[in-house]
Amino acid sequence: TNDGQMIGHSSVILDKNHYGSCSTITDSVLCFIPKKAFLDIIKKYSSVANRLIYVLSNQLRIAELSAASKSQRSFKQNLASLLANLFKLHGIIENNEMKLVLNLSRVEIASIIGTTTETVSRLMTELKKEKIIREKDKIIYILNREALEKIYKI
Repeated sequence: TNDGQMIGHSSVILDKNHYGSCSTITDSVLCFIPKKAFLDIIKKYSSVANRLIYVLSNQLRIAELSAASKSQRSFKQNLASLLANLFKLHGIIENNEMKLVLNLSRVEIASIIGTTTETVSRLMTELKKEKIIREKDKIIYILNREALEKIYKI
């Protein structure tokens, strides 16, 4: 999520348990709002309810587009897209190098792009051989951003 975004709100509205978890890539500040207070705010302030409808509608639209996109692209395209988007959101340029400190495991990456950890490892190796990325510790260096973007824009 980005600044000001919510997680778990759909579970509150549906009165279901939220079984997901999340971790942050950068230092973050989280705010917990108890279920009753959240529902009271929605009932009392129509502007908050309207904003929530907008957020939920946007999330549904993104999920629909993502599902359609993922089903029509290769795993390599999905991995390239994920890396490029993570760099746009959290990457840094330091000493003329594009760095992405990735706090995601191969298992988490595989889950995001809908494949196995073995496939993620094989694809990362391919990207390294193609000199598009290199890895050191938990840092991914993007050596050729244009080539990375070309993969997922095919």
